[in-house]
Amino acid sequence: DGNYIQVIKELRNALGPDALITTPVYMGQDRDMYLNFLIHDINAVFTMAYWNGLDDQKALLDVYKSLVMEKAGIGVAMKGAANEGQETDFGIVAELAKIPDKVGMMLWNLNSPDAQKWCDEIVRNMR
Repeated sequence: DGNYIQVIKELRNALGPDALITTPVYMGQDRDMYLNFLIHDINAVFTMAYWNGLDDQKALLDVYKSLVMEKAGIGVAMKGAANEGQETDFGIVAELAKIPDKVGMMLWNLNSPDAQKWCDEIVRNMR
């Protein structure tokens, strides 16, 4: 966290205003502050509490929205990608995708064997 703000600002400077810069963030009070410094340098901030159930994911999204407004989105992770016991229940992915007024969803990690199944479920339900 010590140089996070500097790294993002240097990325934005190097990549220019049209580059897409997103970040997953597990927000605690000590991390909320640095988003205030980065709001103009990032395009999206995704939740990182992958293990949360549907209602807790919705509540967390609202917390993120209070800090980064329309740049808030939901992060999900499949078994084998997240730390053991911290994966998202695939059964709620469609409902998470249907939640309105979010920038989108982030899947952690696209290199997993089931990534296409998860991506298809997200895309099908965000329409």
